[in-house]
Amino acid sequence: MIANKEKAKRADELAIANKEKAKRVDELAIADREKAKRADKLVISDLEKAKRADELAIAYLEKAKRADELVIADIEKARRADELVIANRELVLQNKQKDKRADE
Repeated sequence: MIANKEKAKRADELAIANKEKAKRVDELAIADREKAKRADKLVISDLEKAKRADELAIAYLEKAKRADELVIADIEKARRADELVIANRELVLQNKQKDKRADE
């Protein structure tokens, strides 16, 4: 009888230990799911950051293109200004020649 009581007591202790182990397994499973959920959020965040980086790169390229267009426009304006200066000098010369002929 004593041996049976000891066996029963040992069986109860093992059952309690098994319940504690099962509880710990459940806690670890929950922790793993939370880690996986957090990892998913980090992946999504990384994808959003990459998308934003792509958008910024595109915006930068568009700005650079616009800057190039403005440089070209400035060069064209400068060329036109040079043409107008030359035309103005020609007009001044023509006016001087006209005045010279009128004086004669």
